[in-house]
Parts: sequence; structure tokens; C-alpha cells
Amino acid sequence: MRRGPRTITSKLWNCRDCKRNTALLGEYFMVSDDLWRDANPDTLGGFLCVLCLERRVGRTLRPGDFTSCRTNNDPTLYRSPLLCSRLSKGDGESEAGS
Repeated sequence: MRRGPRTITSKLWNCRDCKRNTALLGEYFMVSDDLWRDANPDTLGGFLCVLCLERRVGRTLRPGDFTSCRTNNDPTLYRSPLLCSRLSKGDGESEAGS
């Protein structure tokens, strides 16, 4: 069975916990598979907003948690201020491997 395209208003973008639309929030991002599995052991699919992912892992996300994919680095994509704060180095933290 073939699915139609994911429009930005599609429920497919909804956070699995709070049901807010992650695309409209500007919280479409990718984290490492290990972190995602820790937060979401039943599947690698679906979406979580920043706050719900942090609630599941029990801590604030850090720059090293995010992958180096285009989604996380494309300057033309809108990102929420919260996501921007997690993606950027700050509070004396450095990216993993730096």
C-alpha cells in the first residue's frame, strides 16, 4: 500500500506524546539512533517534540545528541527557539567528539 505525500498539516507529523504538530512547531529534527531507542524502544518511527523527547530521556538535549543530517543543519528551515537552543553550543558545552 502506498501512502500519499506528507503535507505539513498531516497528523503524521504529530508528536507521539503531546500530539502537537512537530513540523508546524519547527521541531523536526533527528537524533542518534541510540538516543531515539532509549526514548522510543518500540519503534524507530514517529516524531517527538523537544520537550517530550527530553521528558522521556530524563535530561535536556545537547548538541552531540543530534545527527549531522541536512534536516539539522539546513539554514533555510524554520526551527523553534527551543530547538535552536538545543542544537547550538552553549552553557559551556561542546559537541561530542570536538
